[in-house]
Amino acid sequence: MRRAFLELDGSPEREAELERWRSATVADLGPARSTYRLEAVHPAIAALVVGVGLLLLVPGLVLSVAAIAGALPLTGLVVGALLVLLVLAVGAGVALVARTQAWRRDITVHQHGLLVGGRVVPFATMDPGRMYWADGTDVVGRVVTASRRRLVVRGDVLLLCGTDGWTGDEDGRGGPTLYDHSPDVPWVPTPFVWWCLGPRDVAGLVRDLERALLADGYPVAGLADRLAVGRGMPPGRGEAFPRRERQAPLLHRV
Repeated sequence: MRRAFLELDGSPEREAELERWRSATVADLGPARSTYRLEAVHPAIAALVVGVGLLLLVPGLVLSVAAIAGALPLTGLVVGALLVLLVLAVGAGVALVARTQAWRRDITVHQHGLLVGGRVVPFATMDPGRMYWADGTDVVGRVVTASRRRLVVRGDVLLLCGTDGWTGDEDGRGGPTLYDHSPDVPWVPTPFVWWCLGPRDVAGLVRDLERALLADGYPVAGLADRLAVGRGMPPGRGEAFPRRERQAPLLHRV
């Protein structure tokens, strides 16, 4: 069945369709097709924790062994044991945080949309004409959107425009704390928001996204190739890509 992307025109029918998609749940997305995981703990932080852990673990073991062998008093055993326990406790805590937070940074391609960090982004609310493949993370700070919509490791980033449930209309009112842009950026009351998706394999995500859209009936043949050809960094220093206004027409035309 051929499907069409949502284009608002002020009619009750289109507004009702928007409300339906903004109320969509994970169950409405259908079965998952592929998942791209982002580290819950940055590799640099993980390396630092491991390094500090080793610096504490080795002396702790040396002190413990020396005390057991009689080369040091009993206090050496106590200090060594405390160091070892400290390393084990910190390591277990980091592992627990990484495990419990990992799902919040997953990007899953479903039958009818994306699940990004636990948030539903239906295909119907996207506009393939507002998808861009940037070759660096600098672009992330030049897009007006909430911090929770920036799931980036490093390197390439896929930017796409879609909905984020019933949020979005407030974008531009949060100031630089929640939004990496000047608070002077004008407010645009729109349900359409930017998503910045930067897993390690952006190319794979782009290919899987095109396949899922085609399988769901959307006319996007050649989308992955178009994005790959246009891969780069937008010039300038201001807002990289304008926000899609509420009744702005689709840029994607068949």
